[in-house]
Amino acid sequence: MRVFWATGDFDSFKLTTQWIRAPRWYLNHQRQLQFWLVLMTQTIYLTMLVQAIVTLMKRREWAVTFVALAILGLTAFHVGLWEVEGRYALPLLPGLMLLSIVGGRELPVWHLNRVMRRQLTWLVVVLAAISVVSLWQTSQATRITDVVRGNQGNGRYVVSTVQKIGPGHAVTTPLAVSGKSNVLRLKPVATHGRVTITLTKGAHVVKRWRGSANELTTLNYPLTAAGNLRLAIKNIGQTPVRYGVMATNYSRLTGRVTAKRHAYLQVVIKQQFIKPHALTTGAASLAVVGCVALATILALGRLRPETE
Repeated sequence: MRVFWATGDFDSFKLTTQWIRAPRWYLNHQRQLQFWLVLMTQTIYLTMLVQAIVTLMKRREWAVTFVALAILGLTAFHVGLWEVEGRYALPLLPGLMLLSIVGGRELPVWHLNRVMRRQLTWLVVVLAAISVVSLWQTSQATRITDVVRGNQGNGRYVVSTVQKIGPGHAVTTPLAVSGKSNVLRLKPVATHGRVTITLTKGAHVVKRWRGSANELTTLNYPLTAAGNLRLAIKNIGQTPVRYGVMATNYSRLTGRVTAKRHAYLQVVIKQQFIKPHALTTGAASLAVVGCVALATILALGRLRPETE
């Protein structure tokens, strides 16, 4: 059970870091929402897998065999010969869905008497209780210590460049922050010059740092509400300093496409929690599992009784 439950690390539900427009409620609760979304998809996947196995056991048709061989071939290629990524499972989904639909038609119709229905109802209740405990343990075992509130150019799917800041010169970059934040990470590139870094929100100076560029990489500042911040780096030394930047053809604040390319500093903005948060609460686990258990019990009640 602990292996089956997800912790929210699922590629398909994670926004690309270059997205700057998304519902704030989603941006601020990504890990919690991913936890339930992945749990739902895993449950659906398990159901499709069982029904596909039923199809393969009961049918000996060439079409079913062809779909099954296509799934096995794609799986062997991506798992055995190529890198394993979640997105590579997408071509397998149509074939699995087809086999699952056929298998669903092959499932027998149950005719239950009152005793069997009562026993299945109690079985559902026991499984629901086990599920609530397991979900709560998984949530407690995986705790959230920080949440990314803004990210510009992490270098995984884009090509980063380097910008040189000469003595006495400065660069500024806007920061779109989706929620409360208190940690800022920069990417200096093999430089030992001295800089002054200023973080502002509107006309208010949130915090100012001064020191070596290599040392000022992870910057802590007072907890600041969501909004647009501005970061300024000024070279106060005698030698040039270099920082990782991203060149984009859109505005970092509005997302609108621009005719001219703009260089933005590579930054990661986070909210770091003093007390780590669990993925979900016991009340949420109880509510979700309770709804599923109630729906299952109602479905059992609608099954046709066994004929005498």
